[in-house]
Amino acid sequence: MRIGGVPVRADASWFIILALLTWSFWTRFNLSYPAGTALVIAVAAAALFSLSVIAHEIAHALEARHRGVPVGGITMYLFGGATEVYSDEVTRPGDEFALTAVGPWTSIVLAAAFGLIAYLGQRLGVQWVSDLFGELGWLNLLLAIFNLLPGAPLDGGRILTAIVWRVTGNRWKAVRVAARAGRVLGGLVLALGVLELFAGGFAGGLWLALIGWFLIQAAVAEEYQANLREGLAGATVGQLVAVPPMVTPDTPLSAVTGDQFYRDHHLESLLVGDGQGPSGVLTMEDIRGLPAGTRAQTAGAAARPIAGLPSVDVDHPVLPLISTIAKGPVVVTRDGTVVGVLTAPELISAARRARDLNRPPARARGRFA
Repeated sequence: MRIGGVPVRADASWFIILALLTWSFWTRFNLSYPAGTALVIAVAAAALFSLSVIAHEIAHALEARHRGVPVGGITMYLFGGATEVYSDEVTRPGDEFALTAVGPWTSIVLAAAFGLIAYLGQRLGVQWVSDLFGELGWLNLLLAIFNLLPGAPLDGGRILTAIVWRVTGNRWKAVRVAARAGRVLGGLVLALGVLELFAGGFAGGLWLALIGWFLIQAAVAEEYQANLREGLAGATVGQLVAVPPMVTPDTPLSAVTGDQFYRDHHLESLLVGDGQGPSGVLTMEDIRGLPAGTRAQTAGAAARPIAGLPSVDVDHPVLPLISTIAKGPVVVTRDGTVVGVLTAPELISAARRARDLNRPPARARGRFA
């Protein structure tokens, strides 16, 4: 669906959470209400809490759009929600702080609103309203507090990024600081989960362990992305692209894999075409994805048509294209003529080379007789 023009998608794992939330609320309300009534309240509680999480993410998205930062959409999944903000378009630490802090702020506002409804329900003697909205108030408050913990990929980690960015002036250093804090935080949550498992709390311990593992993996990915972007900062696609060799469409695929790709082991793509110019692109990733029995087909049959691929000029900056290149090759042109292809492995190699060149040499170590 779309909310405020922002696409909202649900991963299949999100429905697992909805089921677990409903069951958890039912066990809570079943102690005070008949089973049928408890189930209705539990379903309402799970739905309202889900909408609360969506509201948290929508706040991020709308604030980003307000500040001119493109938003790809929102995805609800096992561990909550994620707003796809094109972070390369965030150029000021103040914007990073604002579009991040609005999420926990929204959860706090919702917690206060639900708490007020619970209080009114208590005063009017409508106990189920008091219980339902009281539970939702506390959950939204806990959601805000948890998200404010200072470690990537949580909101608190991005707030930490904005602060360190403002102090140091180095955005990618700030992201690395937040990512390392996130790894420590994830390790602590994972350790707490293991301790609870040993203490007999299987469900709670397992959930904490899964959250800790997710935080560690996400923090590692954040640091990796920061290193990648730092290595590519200021580069254009023309500086990175190499002109790949071209094979004819009727070249057997077995000949391609046995010749160019393996002779030039650094090569990740080939152009496919004839005297009229290239008509397709063939990447090593495409070949790896083919069933073994189809390796004898031709390069032309396996190639991706150039007309269906994104195309950019040689002077286009690399950073805004990272997410596009991650999904597939990008054709590079000069004055409308194809000069090469840029793929994800080539992008990663270029970033590593740039970081290695900028890294200070290791101190020489010697032994004196």
